[in-house]
Amino acid sequence: MIGNNIPNIIILGIGHSGTRVAVNIFSTLGWNAGEIDQHGEIPDVVYINDEFIKSNIFNIVKAQRIIDSLPQPWVIKDPRFIYTLPFWLNMQLDKICLLYIDRNINSMHKSYVRRDENVSIESLVMLCETAKNIYESYDGIKFSVSFEQIINIVEKFDIYRSKNIPAPTSIEQEIIKEQEIIKEQEIIKEQKTNAKRILQRPRSRLSQYITPITRSRYNRFPNK
Repeated sequence: MIGNNIPNIIILGIGHSGTRVAVNIFSTLGWNAGEIDQHGEIPDVVYINDEFIKSNIFNIVKAQRIIDSLPQPWVIKDPRFIYTLPFWLNMQLDKICLLYIDRNINSMHKSYVRRDENVSIESLVMLCETAKNIYESYDGIKFSVSFEQIINIVEKFDIYRSKNIPAPTSIEQEIIKEQEIIKEQEIIKEQKTNAKRILQRPRSRLSQYITPITRSRYNRFPNK
């Protein structure tokens, strides 16, 4: 059971940065995520943020009603917070901790491309800068983690054992794929390094690797 002094958590991060996985982790540890969709987001929160993006009007009454309905401690996330979070933070919120999730731009862009989503690297840079500015300007309790740190957490814990967590989406599967790619790249890098070292050795030393192989081939066909 989580103690009463544990803060509520607002997760800040753009799409494909690992925010959904973070929600699952905190939900498993005891935070209340509310009635979330397949993206780990509360539909009413998404609706309020979408309405602000479309009309530049923030429904603070409805937003406060959503927050008040969540049993504490709660955790919420929405990539649209990069546009609306200052409004949420100006509400009557109790014991808030802001968690910012950062991910390498190129890695994030590849994630969009793999899912056939047309987003330019330049736009991702701008979105990340906006998110970082919000995080840095917040003077309350806050901390940041990287996408790689989240991968390490996923390796150590089963984030799906909580009954109210929806089935894994492509972002969790992508993390697993990312782990495999990283390990494969490390193996290839090590193989290239070893091959380069062998080729850089003097010819006399190379002969100890090549000659036995050559001789063994000739020995298979003895002279008649």
